[in-house]
Amino acid sequence: MQRVLIVDDEAGIRKLIEAVLMEEGYYVHLASNGYQALEAMEKMTFELVMLDVKLPGLSGIDVLKKIRKQGSDVRVIMMTAYEELNFDKELHEQGVTASIAKPFDITVIRQLVEKAMLT
Repeated sequence: MQRVLIVDDEAGIRKLIEAVLMEEGYYVHLASNGYQALEAMEKMTFELVMLDVKLPGLSGIDVLKKIRKQGSDVRVIMMTAYEELNFDKELHEQGVTASIAKPFDITVIRQLVEKAMLT
């Protein structure tokens, strides 16, 4: 069973994505901040991380950089409600599989996850 880590400070977003991905047959682990995400990744291997950019304490970008610094090539889908200059370039440089803007269509989430798992 493929494992997905969902990292978002909004409980509703986490639960929605969790329900959709569990329905698709994935094992899902939830984290509400960057520190919980890094802790989960120390204990478990994930095929995919869905990571919100704006998190309390440690931002999604900081989490991504730490993941890459540790040598992990886990697939990452970044989620954001923010549009920033050079954002896509920075994500690409960090090896992000895909990014999606909030609010998003749950069908798009399914498609992105399916596509990410195939790469």
